[in-house]
Amino acid sequence: MKLFFDYIKELRDTRTYTKHEQLVQGVCNAVAAKHIKIGEMLPSVNTMIHELGFSRETVSRAYKELIERGIIMSKNRKGYYLINTNVGSTQKIALVFPEFTLEAQLLYKELYDLLEYNGTIEVFFYNEKADMLRQLLKNIHGNFSYYILDILPNVQTEILGSLANYNTNRFIFLNHFIPDFTGKAHQLSIDFNVSFYHVMKGLLHDLRKWDEIVLLESNLWSRFPEIPLSFQSLIHEEGLNGSIGFVRKTNDMLEKNICYLTAFDTTLGELLKELHLQELKLNEDIAIIGVGTNTVWENTTHGFSQVKFPIKPMAQQILKCITHKRKKHLLHKHLALEYSQGITF
Repeated sequence: MKLFFDYIKELRDTRTYTKHEQLVQGVCNAVAAKHIKIGEMLPSVNTMIHELGFSRETVSRAYKELIERGIIMSKNRKGYYLINTNVGSTQKIALVFPEFTLEAQLLYKELYDLLEYNGTIEVFFYNEKADMLRQLLKNIHGNFSYYILDILPNVQTEILGSLANYNTNRFIFLNHFIPDFTGKAHQLSIDFNVSFYHVMKGLLHDLRKWDEIVLLESNLWSRFPEIPLSFQSLIHEEGLNGSIGFVRKTNDMLEKNICYLTAFDTTLGELLKELHLQELKLNEDIAIIGVGTNTVWENTTHGFSQVKFPIKPMAQQILKCITHKRKKHLLHKHLALEYSQGITF
């Protein structure tokens, strides 16, 4: 009959496993074989050291990973207890966003679907405040397998010192590249300046058909300031008649022959309402290009085009990060904005 430690010792000849991985997988194998049941206590760190000859650091790190994966828990330093027998590829993931947005919802859904129930995801928000993010990380660190963070550029400078206190090889930074953590964390960034410029430049032939190009004011640009900057560069370099402002009206009537770039917010809804009430034709009297991602509008028949955030590709890259066999391999990848055309101009 196998003893608990036999499940770990039999992995010694598996060259692809480090000692840390031998211990983690060995414990999982013992649980899968029902050698230990929920509520039962695992051997102490000292016992593990004595039986296996592993270092204290190796054993402690392995137990910490098992805690992060939600398989065991530590009870007031009395010992480690089994709390979950689902030892497949279970992951506990923390999604940390600046605020509640549609992009956050969609990324959660995509990631949840990709995990296929082999993980749990919890979502947190820091309200675009560095102090809240600092406290949030302090509260949740050590409780999850991976931490997926969207840290705004204006928050980065205030939080860098605090981030340096963590082992960030299980951090995945989204959207905004953080140079200080090159080679220290996974980074899935979007170069909004270059990517937005590239998409819009591809539309120059169509954009020149309109008397004016207007990027409508939006709170979204405070999160992605590169977009209005890229828009201004395009207007200047290509000699387009364009500006950042509000909907153009004369005597409360929409002015014709204008192309609007707008975030998916209340402004877009109001613009579409005016378009309908005044019986104007989209892409004949007025053009609209939505910036962001919104499946609600996307599935309607309004017919406007979109510059979309790459939600699905980002979720797929996150999955690569958390399932990569080489845990020390840190992924750094730039993603691009996507263009979806509505009715031809």
